[in-house]
Amino acid sequence: MNIKIIILGLILSMVSMLQADIGDVQIAPNPANNFVQISLETSEPFSVDIYSILGQKILVQSSQNSSLRLDLSAIPNGLYLVSIHSGNTRIVRRLKVNH
Repeated sequence: MNIKIIILGLILSMVSMLQADIGDVQIAPNPANNFVQISLETSEPFSVDIYSILGQKILVQSSQNSSLRLDLSAIPNGLYLVSIHSGNTRIVRRLKVNH
């Protein structure tokens, strides 16, 4: 399990170096209860993948505009990674779910 966490940390470090022109990303509220709003400065289509800390993909959604509202009511309490990608750019942020 520690190896997965170390590998995940290395991936997050590499991804943060690849950030480019998505602009500012807003994830609110964080910690989230049943819903979270993800907003980007760009008007390009983007997709969102939510992963558990162990690397399991929990949720996948996409948006054709600059914002997306995600229903988290079926996701257990805990810490998650939100991977946002648009074109060749990927940004990863942390999200806490607390019902």
